[in-house]
Amino acid sequence: MARVHFGTWDLLRSEIPPEMLDVFRSLLERAASGEFEPWHGILFEVGRRGQDPVAALFRFALWQGVRLNLLVAAWGTPECQALGLLGEEELASEVMLKEMLSYPEDLLEDTRPLRIMVAEALARTDAKLRVRWRNAVAEYGEEFQRLLEHIESIELARELSAREAAIVDPCGLEGDQQIVDAFPNHFATTGALKTARHRLKGRRRECGSLRLIDLFQEASV
Repeated sequence: MARVHFGTWDLLRSEIPPEMLDVFRSLLERAASGEFEPWHGILFEVGRRGQDPVAALFRFALWQGVRLNLLVAAWGTPECQALGLLGEEELASEVMLKEMLSYPEDLLEDTRPLRIMVAEALARTDAKLRVRWRNAVAEYGEEFQRLLEHIESIELARELSAREAAIVDPCGLEGDQQIVDAFPNHFATTGALKTARHRLKGRRRECGSLRLIDLFQEASV
């Protein structure tokens, strides 16, 4: 589950083969039109089933759905990540999901639970960002300078391929072993990570192909 969790970042940064671009664009268009809403309802209904292992998996999928939408929406606002708001909202969204799953079925009849959770997550994050940024600016000094440097590194990572971004911005992970455990598709060992980090220094390059996040942003224009 942890690899899937961190894999969401990796997925957004993954380059899409040119021959698959039309397929992904079509899927995003269909999702935006609400074509997959019935599936969200099924996930939610099954997720109510207490200790059922399948229900637990569906609850995790719903939580990741909220998280994915939040990451996409905040992609152009690195301050959200630098100020720790994304991590806070992950926890808040998990609590919100548990609450909504406990509501009587008739209370949520003819509603779209996933969209409600995403809308609330975005609203909370926006409100927190306004307050947190105002407080950060008031601080100034070394603390604010470190914050600006963190934002700059996040902005850089936003333009990189998935493998390079995992080095520059490993999603808050500390220590090479944690990074390797979270991104085994990029680094087989800590030695491989150190080699990749050394090669990246001084010659960071922007991603050459369209990534999934680029298609999300393209669809939202």
